[in-house]
Amino acid sequence: MKTNPDSAFLLLESIIIPDKLDDRLFAHWCMLSGEVADNLHKDMPYTSFLLKAQIWYERYGTIYEQAQIGLYLGRSYVEDKKYDEAMRCYVNALDIALRGKEYNVAGFVCSYMADLYVFKDLPSQAGLKYKEGADYFLKAHNKRSYSLALRDISYTYCLQDSFYLALQYLKQAESIVSAWNDSIAYSSITNALGNVYEMMDSLDTAKKYLLKSLDFDQNDMTPTYLALSRMYRNSGDMDSARYYLQKSKMNINNGYTLAGITYQDYLLEKELDNPYKALSLLESYCQISDSVSMLQNEARIDEIEKKYNHIKILNENDQLRINQLYYVIMLIVAVTGCLFWAFLYQLKSKRDNEILHNQQKELDIKEKRLLQFIVDLETKEKDLEKLRVLLSQNKQPLDIGKLYEEKELTYQRQKEEVLKIRKEILYLRNKMLFSMS
Repeated sequence: MKTNPDSAFLLLESIIIPDKLDDRLFAHWCMLSGEVADNLHKDMPYTSFLLKAQIWYERYGTIYEQAQIGLYLGRSYVEDKKYDEAMRCYVNALDIALRGKEYNVAGFVCSYMADLYVFKDLPSQAGLKYKEGADYFLKAHNKRSYSLALRDISYTYCLQDSFYLALQYLKQAESIVSAWNDSIAYSSITNALGNVYEMMDSLDTAKKYLLKSLDFDQNDMTPTYLALSRMYRNSGDMDSARYYLQKSKMNINNGYTLAGITYQDYLLEKELDNPYKALSLLESYCQISDSVSMLQNEARIDEIEKKYNHIKILNENDQLRINQLYYVIMLIVAVTGCLFWAFLYQLKSKRDNEILHNQQKELDIKEKRLLQFIVDLETKEKDLEKLRVLLSQNKQPLDIGKLYEEKELTYQRQKEEVLKIRKEILYLRNKMLFSMS
């Protein structure tokens, strides 16, 4: 990531379907992809990816990771031209960073918020936000980003035609970056100084700073050469303007650079009163611009199609998961229903068994009682038989007759009781048979 970001980018891109990773690895992939995109000035991962990663980091990540993923999500929204959502992400990320005293992240969040204000043509609000970011960079001891934030503050003053205030911030930034060997940052600031002095018509000073910018950064010299050419053309020095314009053609990186060079060439020939050549260059500029616009639109369309296909796949996967979840829920409901009915059946069986047990217990008691009554009845019947014999012999008839009548009455009652118990036993047996059927 630090030494070969291009290789890191290719390795991350080789994971074709990163959202198939587990949540932890996927969140880590998003964080690394955002970092390498930041280093290589490429597009951020999709917002759908970063939203999922943000959820994971909110649960398990550090304050730094939560703030950083929020920053990447905001930038992804900006690429999708969803500026309100981007600003909400930035505000949330800034709040998280400040809570955790992650001042370096807070500084970058403020800088990107300021970029949105510049885009919305609100330079004063942008300047305030750049200043806030500069303060956070200072707290984080990030002198490089602090000096570049001062450069950005000066830009907002230039937008408001406050060139002297812009110079103050740029001079302060220059004094900071000159203290260490950071040629790219120093080149950027001296380039900004050259452009400000040019706007103030201090051409000699502007030339000094622009040339100094070239000395410190040999990688992207074309914009500086074009600035020098424009400056000399505006001052009437056409030879110097042509010289630096030719120098700018030595390092053409893309169609935008070629279009800018061609347009400056057209303006130069127009100033030199070469209408045919100027017209030819203007036509070339239009063709190049159209070509660049066409390529840009095609790239944008390809990106939109790619995002659409990605979202379509995500929706299909979500629908598949919903269907699977539906079947799982239906299976759970069915199993729960079966278990519920089994529980009810078990409960009913237990209750029926208890009823049968109680009925059987009652039946046993009645049968035992019946048996006792029958034995007692047989005894009483024998006693009655003896009394009949005595009555037939006319021995003490009055006393025996009275006793006989009493025993006969008791015998008949007990006999009726026996019949009643037999009916109850029969009823209980029928009831038990009906319960078991």
